[in-house]
Amino acid sequence: MIYNENEVMKMLGKQVSPIIFNETVEKDVKQVIDAYKKHGNVIFTKDTTMLLSDIFALGVIYGKRDLRAKKRGVQYFNILGSYSHKTFK
Repeated sequence: MIYNENEVMKMLGKQVSPIIFNETVEKDVKQVIDAYKKHGNVIFTKDTTMLLSDIFALGVIYGKRDLRAKKRGVQYFNILGSYSHKTFK
């Protein structure tokens, strides 16, 4: 199974995909896919949609980690590198 491949995929395997369970998100993602189909050379399958869902979930995870680090005023390492959140009192 793909969600046993590595640590990141194991973490993503525990997430609930908003694309599957939220009609609004599913509709919005379909509009993005339709635009790419019309103007690009991308083949969209169910696997491609799940890939997009996993990348979206990973973005949400990084965003939550960033907000938590910001609240604590600590250094955080994300996919772009490391940076510090300074607290102003």
